[in-house]
Amino acid sequence: MKKQIVRLGITVAASGCLFIPALLGGAGCDATSSGPNGTPTSTSSASSAGAGGTSTSTSTGSTTTPTGDGGGEAGGGAGACPTDVLDDMSMAAGPNATGGYWYTYSDRTCVAAEPALIRADASGTLVPEEGQQFVAMDDGTGPNPCGTGPVPYRDFMGGGEGNWGAGAGFDFLDSPTQPAPFATCSPEMCTGMEAPDAYVPGAGDAGGGNAYAAPTDVSSHKGISFYIRAVGATTPVKVNVQLSDKTTNPGGGVCDECLYGGPALDGGTIRCADDWIETVTASSSWEQQTVKFADSSLKTGGWSTGNTPRPASKMDLTTLFYVHFQMSTNGAPPLKPFHLQIAYIGWVD
Repeated sequence: MKKQIVRLGITVAASGCLFIPALLGGAGCDATSSGPNGTPTSTSSASSAGAGGTSTSTSTGSTTTPTGDGGGEAGGGAGACPTDVLDDMSMAAGPNATGGYWYTYSDRTCVAAEPALIRADASGTLVPEEGQQFVAMDDGTGPNPCGTGPVPYRDFMGGGEGNWGAGAGFDFLDSPTQPAPFATCSPEMCTGMEAPDAYVPGAGDAGGGNAYAAPTDVSSHKGISFYIRAVGATTPVKVNVQLSDKTTNPGGGVCDECLYGGPALDGGTIRCADDWIETVTASSSWEQQTVKFADSSLKTGGWSTGNTPRPASKMDLTTLFYVHFQMSTNGAPPLKPFHLQIAYIGWVD
């Protein structure tokens, strides 16, 4: 069994804790209390989690013509072909162009467990499971973004989660160095089943595994584009695209990672994991979606700042940590079954 990777920008030290906002309420780091309606902190393991909740963002993003019908054909006509590719997934196990890896996460996992522990009483399923290596597929059914044939994609599915939901995502950069000091709190006491095949991406490479999400300067770009489909969907499926910067990620050393629920603190202290969210829709056909960093619909959930969302203009593009694609219960669990595929992520310039 390889060592589990933790991609939160935080880790469990002698006097620290690993923070999962969906499980942490207003009482410090008491993971037994209910969480806010926000976003998960970034992690590649079963220690990952977040708060699905209801988002104030309701945009459907920018969509181009579908490419392929989702029925096993090599993806149809070409869509817009990004000239600067963030992840074409030709490196099946990663990393992407900026040095980050893919992972899945959900509300099923214990907060401070390593290797990853899935709660004994957890509801729902997730494939790949938290902590497993998330490898891209290349079976000829992916989209055809540049008119040269179908490309690889990442496939994840699940449903039945009983709290905030589940998702998948990638860090812009993973580093073996913890990016910031963290407050002292008590980690959740939890027992569970060890997640299978927990691993550290890059452990076999020179330099060893990369354990922490690190900030990346993306200010030279205007946004990201990606291809997405919801396999077998008969109605549009809502997916939260979530971005984390230094003010919302514990690794930024700005927000208060021990306080998640409740109103904003005096002085306007931001509670961690209240990330920027834009909701896009996926259908049974491959479609290209675009999320621009200046979109008026790209806002924080607002649960950490007195229910007042922060606009995208407040996002620090010099310190972005991750992109997540999250399925939310929107406060009405269990999470409905889903099957999503993501491909060909590019920069918008």
